[in-house]
Amino acid sequence: AALTEDGHAGAAYTITGPEALTYHEAADVLSEAWSRDIRYEPVSDETALDLFTSAGLDADYAEMLVGLFQGVRAGQAAAVSPDVKQVTGQPPRSLRQFASDTAGAW
Repeated sequence: AALTEDGHAGAAYTITGPEALTYHEAADVLSEAWSRDIRYEPVSDETALDLFTSAGLDADYAEMLVGLFQGVRAGQAAAVSPDVKQVTGQPPRSLRQFASDTAGAW
């Protein structure tokens, strides 16, 4: 809607699903829907930094990503926004619904 309709210039939207999930909960939802063993394996910040840089990411960018995920783990990304419904008129799709809709694709 923001790309194809007037009235969104300069607006900022927070795009979320209808519920906040932990990484473990998300893995459980995907495992169930896709009939696959999907697990979340937390790693330390140091390990994440090593993985990012060994994959070729710039060290500064890798450090920014580690900081971003520190905030996520601290709950700073747990808020659920009404923006999808307000902008599109449709409720956001849950991870469970997405996983169900795409089960055959994986």
